[in-house]
Amino acid sequence: MTPAQIAQSALDAAKAGAAIVHIHVRDPQTTKPSMDGALYREWWTGCARAAPDVVINLTTGPGARFLPGPEDPWKPGPATNLKNPAERVKHVVELRPEICSLDMGSMNMAAMPSSIRRVISKPWRSRSATPASCRARGVRAGHLLLAAA
Repeated sequence: MTPAQIAQSALDAAKAGAAIVHIHVRDPQTTKPSMDGALYREWWTGCARAAPDVVINLTTGPGARFLPGPEDPWKPGPATNLKNPAERVKHVVELRPEICSLDMGSMNMAAMPSSIRRVISKPWRSRSATPASCRARGVRAGHLLLAAA
């Protein structure tokens, strides 16, 4: 899915009455979630200016996933995509949407030993540094805690 396709989907949602669009971009080659600033800029150019009345909520989610390795649960597995806080908000700081999400990590770990849960549920050393950098640029940050149903 390309930034242009995501932009069109957001514009369609706005025309249908959506007040907020929450945006994740994807690598057009792999379709995997991406934090590539160029993809966010392309999306922003195609949508943000065309739908000025819609509140844009950019994600910081990709980069918060730790999945234990198959042989050593203390080491990241191949699906882990941890990024440092500055990398996760770089596109937010640059584009300055009205709001952004700040995923603090998934709570989908009920079957894991408690010692591992403590490590993965605290992916950022300082939970206040990233919201502060967003607030300093006029972006309201919302914390998301996700839980499996």
